This record gives sequence, structure tokens and C-alpha cells, in this order.
Amino acid sequence: MKWLVALVAALALGALGPAPVVHARGVDNLTLYVYFDANENISVRLSSGATVGTASGQPTVIPAGYYTVAFEQPGCVAVPTFELQGPGVNIADNMSGGEVTSHTDPANLQPSSTYTWRNDAARSVSYTFVTSSQVLGTSPAQVSGSSGKPSGPPTTNTDIVGSQAVVSRGTLKASVTAAGKLTLTFGGKPAKTLRAGLYTVAVTDRSRAAGLELGSPSRKNRTITSAAFVGRRSVSVDLASGSWTVASPGGKRQLAITVT
Repeated sequence: MKWLVALVAALALGALGPAPVVHARGVDNLTLYVYFDANENISVRLSSGATVGTASGQPTVIPAGYYTVAFEQPGCVAVPTFELQGPGVNIADNMSGGEVTSHTDPANLQPSSTYTWRNDAARSVSYTFVTSSQVLGTSPAQVSGSSGKPSGPPTTNTDIVGSQAVVSRGTLKASVTAAGKLTLTFGGKPAKTLRAGLYTVAVTDRSRAAGLELGSPSRKNRTITSAAFVGRRSVSVDLASGSWTVASPGGKRQLAITVT
């Protein structure tokens, strides 16, 4: 009888199959929180509070996908430039010369890729992280003026630049001369008519009295470089169909763009 009981038990286990192994893992909101402190230091964290990027040794590994890069600074401090570079991403941001305390930029981190970020106040040190083959998240809305905390995703106001289109169109090269003259080119030609979509605006600003802002009649203007800013900066913006202007803060020296 014992052998019969054992046989029945074995058959029952075989019918049920092995007990499932359950893996529980929290998934971070796809946001990189970039914090500037009062001493020109920069830290980068996930919503879990985990730091992103290592100066030496094994790099941090995070999922690939569309991230919101949420910047925050305490205000009334010298703000260095944060630089994030890697496949498909080239961000240089100093919070509009320290004039804003929080805002966001989008970043599409490619799978199985290596990225580095730097603080231009300490350029000899770079922080490296890599993305896994796993891709999470969807394209974020292009917004400005967010306030992020490690405990959760950032909240945003209605300072929207463009639509939520995610078609990448390329790089718009902008310049502000020392005399304040503005130029904007795409593919080596003056940017007068563009297709709607996501653009990287790469600005070289040599003026200490003029900057560059982007806007349209139906949207609040976004400052790309402030009047006091001098240097280079790259940001991503969505341009929706309509009329747009590139101007110095205050509306001087405007350039007109038609987006179709």
C-alpha cells in the first residue's frame, strides 16, 4: 500500500506542476532627478532614491526608455551646467543660468547603451551608467517647470512647449552673437519652415545682455538661454504646427518659424 500512496502522490505533483517562483520587483518611474546644491554640486537619482552614475568601478544599470530629466535647485545660488551624453541624448542644462528653480527635459535612453554625465564645475570627473536591454515607459509630455522629489514622479504646470509628438527631426543650431544677433539653422540653412516634431536646440550664446527664447502666440515662451547666460546649451523641444518665434528675452530681435 505504501508504494501505491507514493505513486498517487507523485502523479498528483506531476499534474499540478512545480510550484511557481514569484519575483517581486518594484519598477522606478522613468525619471532622472538632477539636484543642484548650494555648493555647485550635482547629484542624479531615480525616484527610489538610488544614485545614477559612478565615477569609477562598475557603472549603474537602469532600464532603457523615455525618461523625464527633472532639474531642481534651491534658488539664489551659482548653478553649474549639467551635461548628459550618450546615444541619442545630448543635454547641457544650467537652469537658464540659474533663473529657474525647476524644470524638465526629455531623454530617450537607448537599450544596452553607455551614458555619462558631468558637472562642468568639475569637468575632470565623469559619472557613467548603462542601460539594460529592457525598455520601459512611453514618451513623456514635453513640459517645463516641474518639481520632482525622490518619493514620486514630478508634478508639472501648464508651461507646455509644443505638442506631445515624438517624431525626432534632428538638431536646430542657434547662436546669439556678442552683439545680440540671433541665428537659427537646420541642416545648414536658415530655419524658416520646419516639420512638426521633436528637435534638439543647440545654442551657442556669446552675449552677456541677450539670450534666446522660443514661443508662439498660443503658448508661454520658454527661455532657452537667459540674458546673463554665456556658453553652450542643448535642450529638446516639441514643435507643434503653427507659428513660432525665436527671440531675445523681452521680444527683441525676433525670427519667425512656420511649423507644418
